[in-house]
Amino acid sequence: MTPQERQLVDELFDRLAKLETMPRDKDAERTIADGLARAPQAVYPLVQTVLVQDEALKRADARIRD
Repeated sequence: MTPQERQLVDELFDRLAKLETMPRDKDAERTIADGLARAPQAVYPLVQTVLVQDEALKRADARIRD
């Protein structure tokens, strides 16, 4: 992992930490917990997916602004 990749992961979890006190849909939480029970290693590819999508959104926003 490069220092830049580590920074992106850290920034993602900083953003997620800010959501810890937000209200949550109980049914969605159960469904997510069930999914993680079936695929306990899913957090890794989920984080990768979020980071790739974040980058794509940043690039799209930059193109729109240009």
